[in-house]
Amino acid sequence: MTACTIRNAFRVYSVYAKKEYGKKPTTANKLTTDLVIENKTRGSITVTYDSDELEFLPEEQRMMDEIARTLVLAIERKELKANIDKRQEELHRERNKLEMLNSYLDRINRGFEESKTRLETIFQAIPDTVAIIDRDRNVVMDQIRTSWQPVASAIRLSLKATGPVLIAGWPRF
Repeated sequence: MTACTIRNAFRVYSVYAKKEYGKKPTTANKLTTDLVIENKTRGSITVTYDSDELEFLPEEQRMMDEIARTLVLAIERKELKANIDKRQEELHRERNKLEMLNSYLDRINRGFEESKTRLETIFQAIPDTVAIIDRDRNVVMDQIRTSWQPVASAIRLSLKATGPVLIAGWPRF
């Protein structure tokens, strides 16, 4: 056979992702190598001669294995890039959500700080002695200690309070 005849005497058939490419071989004289990605056979490449007169050389099987290895690396790289792109998009969406949540919390915090400052100013401006207690009857704030945290010597009152209560006439220390 001449080189021109040999060039037209072989066929390549491959399967990847359950899709077939080329014409399925009908002769027994063929070389096949699998495409193994992440320990799973996801496809194969088969080369056949149309004629049983031609034999494959051992070097040709090694060449087929090297071609398959190169294809597997390219497929893995493509899938890895797609996975990275997908993860980056997810991170971008989550970052946007967190930025929006942070903005919302900052507005709430500013509003709380403004309300707290206004209440403390009003509270300090009251000429009489006044204390604010919580539902557990602990002194939360008086005109001497303007902290919103329970004072160290929290005073228990026997009143049944349902919310913050102002008590006038509290003696100043």
